[in-house]
Amino acid sequence: HKREAVLADQDFLLPSGDDFSLRTEDRQIVFRALRHLDQRELAIFLYSEADGMTQDEIAEVLDVSRKTIERSMASINAKLALLRG
Repeated sequence: HKREAVLADQDFLLPSGDDFSLRTEDRQIVFRALRHLDQRELAIFLYSEADGMTQDEIAEVLDVSRKTIERSMASINAKLALLRG
């Protein structure tokens, strides 16, 4: 899984698969944003964005409520919005 490859790399280096091909400047923005997420938020973000999972699927995998995932996604989006400026 792409998610596991990203989590395994301390520098959050994305794999080079077609769906994760980003320009260098875009990668830098993504890397900076990912560093601002806590471990649970990072897992949720990667399940959603890299694995394409729904909020219900993520909640099931993490054994939490869908409401927890919704709140986490709102927090993730707020943090990323701040970094976008």
